[in-house]
Amino acid sequence: MHIRFWPLLAISLSAALLQQPVFAQARKPAADQTSSEIPAAATEPTKPVIDTTKPPPPTIADLVLLLQSYKPDRERVQRLRAEMEAALPATTDPVDLAVAWHRKANAAEELQEIEQRSEFLEKALGYLRQSNNLEGGEIGGYLRVRGEYAVNLWRLKGVAASQDSFLEFESELEKRQNINQGFLIGVYTHITDNYVHLGDLDNARRQLAKLDAHYRRLSSNPRAAMMLPHFSMQVESARGFLLAHAGHLDEAERAYLASIRQGEENIRLNPIRASRRMFAPPVDRLLVINDSNRIFLANTLTTEQRLDESELLLREVRTS
Repeated sequence: MHIRFWPLLAISLSAALLQQPVFAQARKPAADQTSSEIPAAATEPTKPVIDTTKPPPPTIADLVLLLQSYKPDRERVQRLRAEMEAALPATTDPVDLAVAWHRKANAAEELQEIEQRSEFLEKALGYLRQSNNLEGGEIGGYLRVRGEYAVNLWRLKGVAASQDSFLEFESELEKRQNINQGFLIGVYTHITDNYVHLGDLDNARRQLAKLDAHYRRLSSNPRAAMMLPHFSMQVESARGFLLAHAGHLDEAERAYLASIRQGEENIRLNPIRASRRMFAPPVDRLLVINDSNRIFLANTLTTEQRLDESELLLREVRTS
């Protein structure tokens, strides 16, 4: 609960706001789409779509009460602050120093110290470039640190700054040989999502096509089998996000459902990957991603006026 509370609260607040009547209407066609490309709105039934005998869905007031009732784990906060403020190791090895700065950055993330996290990631990147060690997805690994730096810019300076950083990272990776191809899935996914946030749906579609093609190449490699649910979860989530913003709500629903199913399989496989020293992110992070996709799916169902189904999904997230 400690790790998942704040990210899910922010997403849940957004979901609650999107349930207001002004947002419950069908989206208008995007400027680059003809009306024939937008699915026709279904005729609404005259009977209520929510069983009034059930408790009402969560409201903004419910979420405020949840926020007020939250009590941080003080011992954990103290431990994280000690990690963030820990002295650097007495070494001149740039790789060891990069690991130390990355650990401090991860502690800063847990404490929501976004500016300090960015500063620490920059320090880690400087040492990694000094060492010429530009591989690795582990703690202190260049690929992981570089990707996290671009993600952090989204929160620190906005989506445009994050997108610029990701596009630079994409160009760098595509020029290199023998790169871990799985990292490109994450980079392409973030770029697709950022284009959607920026309202550039044409470039988002082109990036999604690039993402799909790369996933197909990876899925033909038997050695990637254990990672395919992790990759597919990201691909389908990006697809759902784009389709929802383009007004194709039925297709967005299918994509989000596929992402949630793949996310559940990814969580199941995570300890197996960890036992084999493969990529295995913290399970709390995977749970947040899957709950986020449930919230995005609930938003889509709300837009379609399927409020009872949306309510059920939000309840699952709230009680998880």
